[in-house]
Amino acid sequence: MAPTKQAMVLEARNPSREDLGVCVAPLSQPSGCQRTCRADELIRATFHILVLCEDGTTTQTVNSDEFHHTSGSLLWLTPGTPHQVVPALNGTALCFTSAFVGMTVEPWMGGVWHLEGNDRVTVGAMVDVLSREYRRFISEPTGNLQAGGDILLRHLLLALLIRIHNVPRKEWAEEFGNPVVRQFLGLVENHYATMHTVDKYADLLGYSTRTLHRLCYEELGATPRQVVSERIAQEAERLLVLSDSPISAVGRSLGFDDAANFSKFFQRQAGLTPGEFRRTRLH
Repeated sequence: MAPTKQAMVLEARNPSREDLGVCVAPLSQPSGCQRTCRADELIRATFHILVLCEDGTTTQTVNSDEFHHTSGSLLWLTPGTPHQVVPALNGTALCFTSAFVGMTVEPWMGGVWHLEGNDRVTVGAMVDVLSREYRRFISEPTGNLQAGGDILLRHLLLALLIRIHNVPRKEWAEEFGNPVVRQFLGLVENHYATMHTVDKYADLLGYSTRTLHRLCYEELGATPRQVVSERIAQEAERLLVLSDSPISAVGRSLGFDDAANFSKFFQRQAGLTPGEFRRTRLH
């Protein structure tokens, strides 16, 4: 599936308490977003999504890639990441807005983890506590039990995110079988902000641009140019949503010396100008 395919924007809206910026849901039975979004539809959520798989296996398209949920896998999707709806599995989805946790841009946000041993036990236990407190908060009548409930959820969620941060992440590129594609994706992840041309990536890999194009399309269903552009656009969306940096500064941080060129690039990728995209996510 090509990463340039238009995706539906999914706004943050808690199904039980509209003003609450967090939602915790079991995934064993389809509910919420799983019911309202088609399985084959690409989504760009305006919030973070954490998916913890407790048992079983299934796949989900994220960007142009197939992510394999397996027992102990943890997937963190940041706002704006194009993906298919999370499939039904034995696990838990935690959705939250940046505003709810007061989060600023951090380099460790988003990624893939495979939890084992003590990490799996601890993270699982923290998710269980958060799930129980969430259910209590949204189901109990307003009163003493509700007082400070949102604050408690915020602190529990922050503690969970910090604990996850302490677990080494799995490189996304490890999901792919072709070693050249894995190397290419690793290079893109390290250099997307400074290296935009496919020729330079091909030179570093020691392959022709034509060969790199063929291998990427066979493995990913997307061209190398699409992969690089999507990664740049993904980071641009993240910075536009999670920071108050001027649009020109966001463009410069991603290798665009000219703000107009950055705006044209972003509009081709997202269908909106950077300013329009930021305004739609902040209101």
